[in-house]
Amino acid sequence: CHSLKYLKIILVLSGILFIIIMLIYEAKSLLCITTAWSYVLSKIPASRAASYLALIPVVALLISWLWLSETPVTSSLIGGGVVLLGVLLVNRRSS
Repeated sequence: CHSLKYLKIILVLSGILFIIIMLIYEAKSLLCITTAWSYVLSKIPASRAASYLALIPVVALLISWLWLSETPVTSSLIGGGVVLLGVLLVNRRSS
């Protein structure tokens, strides 16, 4: 009975510790993301910077192909092409 009680205490404490570690990790990630976004906004307008956020899945697809040797499916390639075309159209210079 006592060992079961101690096991429950250990499980609860390890869960609390896990939550604390994840909160610290998330805070660091949020700080990095906020700093990067602020830097980007200091260089280009927000409307242009926001359109580049659509490239995140395309870059993730490229990384998974290069580093993880995952084969992208046809719909992902078509979707990536549409996203690239959309970002190019939105950010083109008007003449």
